[in-house]
Parts: sequence; structure tokens; C-alpha cells
Amino acid sequence: MKQERANYGYQYFNQFASSKGDDPVSTVTAGKILDIYRSWIGYSEANGKHKKIVDLYNSHKPLARGYAVKYSDSWCDTCLSAAFIKAGAVTLIGGTECGVEEHIKIFKKSGIWIEDGTITPKMGDIIVYNWDQKTQPNDGYADHIGIVESVSGNMITTIEGNYKDAVGRRVIPVGWGYIRGYARPRYAAEAQQKVYHVQAATYTDRKYADQLVLKLKSYGIDSYSYQKSGYWLVQAGAYASKANADAMLKRLQDLGISGMIWK
Repeated sequence: MKQERANYGYQYFNQFASSKGDDPVSTVTAGKILDIYRSWIGYSEANGKHKKIVDLYNSHKPLARGYAVKYSDSWCDTCLSAAFIKAGAVTLIGGTECGVEEHIKIFKKSGIWIEDGTITPKMGDIIVYNWDQKTQPNDGYADHIGIVESVSGNMITTIEGNYKDAVGRRVIPVGWGYIRGYARPRYAAEAQQKVYHVQAATYTDRKYADQLVLKLKSYGIDSYSYQKSGYWLVQAGAYASKANADAMLKRLQDLGISGMIWK
């Protein structure tokens, strides 16, 4: 009996220790995680900034399977885990991992895994890929992971660590054959989220919208998208905090591009 109680106590301690630093009743929104990802866009192996992400991951104990990630390792899932570590919300993804297939096992145990690559995802969903299969249903061994930033019509915009050896965006169609599936963390209620969009310009002619997109890209701003509803809207990002939206708006204005913030 004493041994059983001791084992129970040890199990409880481990559960507590693994969630240390997280808010037991999560108030973390998808927007907060996305803002962390956005702040890392441009971190790359070339400029060495990806090491900050790896270091953050390795600072969180216990390490998944006791493994410290090396700077030379693939780091897509390291990036995902690091974002949730920074937000103090590791429990939302069941725990940290640096291996995508291993993380799927954790997602399943946590009840947040969706084994369907054809669904239309939601903002903040974790997207998983298998590059060895290009048609749906795709249930092969997982190779890569990122997070869904937005969905517009039939197109998904993601942010991913280790995308072309950097943190960057990818735009793909809903139901893309390489999508293995999704995990859907139990974020704070959507109603609690305020999303601020930075609008760079609106045009009735796509030609001029395209010209502005090229201008933004030439200045290193890659966070833009089209939304068609009788006109072309060029957005320079959607942010969960007013401060981040203000920062992007100022950056546009410094470049001589008019803009506005809307919700």
C-alpha cells in the first residue's frame, strides 16, 4: 500500500513538474503564439539567429526524451515547442518535442490530433506534413511541422521554422496532398481574441495591388495577402496586439506607404 501511494505521489509530481511554468487554466490565445512566430520571421541558419530558438528549447526541462537539440539538427518542431515555451503554454501541445512523428503521438494522447489533411484549418492550428506522399489521404511518416497563420478562401498561410533553413511563411491550398494532418490546441476562447489587421492599400485593379506587393517584398516585408470582395486589399499582417500592429504600420509609413489599422 505504501509503495502504491509512493508511486501515485511520484506520478503526480511528474505531471506537475512537466507543466511547471504554464498557466494551469490557459489564457493563451492563438494570436499570442502567432505573434511569437512572427517575431522570429527571418531567423535563419545563415544569420545564426536560429540558435536563439534552439537555446530556448534546450533551456526547458525536462528535455523531450532527454535530447538536447544541436544547431545542425532539423529544427521545425524545436521552433514550435519553443514558441509555446516562450508563451508559458507547453501544456497546450501536450509537451515539448523536437521530432515531428513523436509529437504526433503526444498530440494523440492529449486529444488534439486531427488525422485529416483535407479539412479547412483554423488560425493557430498546428500543421504537419509528410513529404513522401503527395495525395490525400496522407497517413505516412511525418517530416515537417508549422502553424496556421490564416486561411483566406481556399488558401492557407503558415509560418514554419526550418522553412528553407529559416523561419518563414508558406502559402498552400486547403487539402494539399502533402498535409498529414493537424493538431488543434485548446487555446483561450476565440471571443477573447482581438486581431488587428494592418491594411497597406486597397485597389479596384489587381495590377496595382501586385505592384504594391512587389514593392513591399523589395523592402523585405513578406507579410501581405489579398482579400477579394469587390476590390483587392493588400494586408501587411494580422496581429493579436495593438503594439505589434502599430509597429508594422510605422514601418510602412517610413517607407512612404500609406496604411491603416482595422479589426
